[in-house]
Amino acid sequence: MCPTVTNATRACNDGTCSFNCKSGYERSGAGCIKSTRVILFGGYAYNATTYDDTWSWDGSSWTKQNVNGPGPASAVSMATLNGKAYLFGGLDRNFAGRIGTWSWDGTSWNLVTSDGPEGRQWAAMTAAGGRLVLFGGEPDEGGRMLSDTWSFDGAGWTSLNPSPYPNERGGAAMVTLGTKAIMFGGDYTLTAHEILHDTWEWNGTSWTSRSTTGPSSRTGHAMATLNGKAILFGGQGYQGVTFADTWEWNGSSWTQKNVTGPSARFAHRMATMNDRIVLFGGYDANQNALSDTWEFDGTSWTQRNVSGPVARGDFGMTAY
Repeated sequence: MCPTVTNATRACNDGTCSFNCKSGYERSGAGCIKSTRVILFGGYAYNATTYDDTWSWDGSSWTKQNVNGPGPASAVSMATLNGKAYLFGGLDRNFAGRIGTWSWDGTSWNLVTSDGPEGRQWAAMTAAGGRLVLFGGEPDEGGRMLSDTWSFDGAGWTSLNPSPYPNERGGAAMVTLGTKAIMFGGDYTLTAHEILHDTWEWNGTSWTSRSTTGPSSRTGHAMATLNGKAILFGGQGYQGVTFADTWEWNGSSWTQKNVTGPSARFAHRMATMNDRIVLFGGYDANQNALSDTWEFDGTSWTQRNVSGPVARGDFGMTAY
């Protein structure tokens, strides 16, 4: 018999027990804890402003946190592990790759380690198998992309060498779905420019290519998990085409949702809290920064008439 885990689905296959936390809950040891806040940090606006402010969303309003933190940064990677929000990398105001991993405990930012992956922007990061997993990113403004995989246990990073693995990319989105991570798309550069539309699954030790059908090629899109499915919105494709479509991954295939919601955008972020996905900001097709807040309940999008962070894209955001 598998033990009962509150706020989780459980399974027992060949005598091995496992559980998956429900949407809005994060895995913590042998249980699931509810996400009660969304934390947002930093970002960039095309008026050449790189931000260093911290904001929290409680389900009804944004509150600016009077704290010192990682310093001005854009294109950071953020994800949640064991009830804490973690931030890695990004670019500073001089567009140089930052090195360092920070944690947010609900009150303050703390530098966890300066060791680990080289500094980079647009790396994909989420939790899977009780650790954070980070993939790829762009270490400089020259278009060089990475294809390395790292895991983080809350204290330090470990470089992994799985085979096979996705090709190099930045601007992909990755989300936790049960005990696995799902990654889609991104921008690939080697000898030619290419925007991707592939889906990969990470099980904690290896990558598996799952699908090349579904959303069209894009980068700068956002993903979050809701009701046991991964939800994808927006992004930018070839020739600057910017999307306003909503897609759902059920673990084996993609389905486009017939819904109307936020305007077309890229470099926005999404996070799941209180059985809803929260979306904020990003850039429109003309690279104007946005400052609107939306929620998705699995059926429809609703705009929240609230004030909060000033318009920006390329910030970090996660629920904890």
